[in-house]
Amino acid sequence: LDPESARLVLRVERLLREEPLVSPAKTGILAGVSGGTDSLALLLILSLLRDRLQFKFRACHLNHGLRPAAAAEQEWVAGFCARLDVEFHGRAVDVAALAAQKRLGLEEAGREARLAMFRELAAPTGEVITTGHTLNDLAEDVLMRLLRGSGWPGLAGMDRFNPETGVWRPLLFMERRELVGFLERLSIPHLEDESNQAPDFLRNRLRLEVVPLLLRENPGWLDQVRTLKRLAEIDA
Repeated sequence: LDPESARLVLRVERLLREEPLVSPAKTGILAGVSGGTDSLALLLILSLLRDRLQFKFRACHLNHGLRPAAAAEQEWVAGFCARLDVEFHGRAVDVAALAAQKRLGLEEAGREARLAMFRELAAPTGEVITTGHTLNDLAEDVLMRLLRGSGWPGLAGMDRFNPETGVWRPLLFMERRELVGFLERLSIPHLEDESNQAPDFLRNRLRLEVVPLLLRENPGWLDQVRTLKRLAEIDA
């Protein structure tokens, strides 16, 4: 690795060594991988660290059945995992039918389906579940909670580790641009989900319209989001 990429990987290594609620060397890690920038970077980082830290590691992917390209994307992720010698588990769920059945929005139904897959795969072994959420996702989550009405400390957004779901987000304090640079320096392609540009979903509208405005007003706003979350963790 080039020095900048190595430093990024070592930042995650420190988290793996220091996180008091996570013990991957004992339980192993199950990584959720969509094939997008964030989850693919997480997959690569974990594959680089598994020998250094001696943990078992596998990946999983959920085909939501919402787009024509979804099946091909699952095959692409499976092939990439094979190149890294990472055990892969793929699953297809009709999220639209699930949403209609449970009277949920598509995003919420997708979250439920992913969490069900994570729990089913990780339950027999007690693996730590990891996802590629970044500081950008945290910022969007803070805005969504502010709009919907949330008290403190929940207003500061999603947790780095959620003991109820068993999900750990080791990249939550890293900006997405850092991961984009990481993949570019390694000449690693990634998938683009065109639904991320659709204005139908609140999170997309915040990402595409509101967040850029806030960053223009304060280019260091993401740093403030990180600080807010640290304060919330201390208060909690």
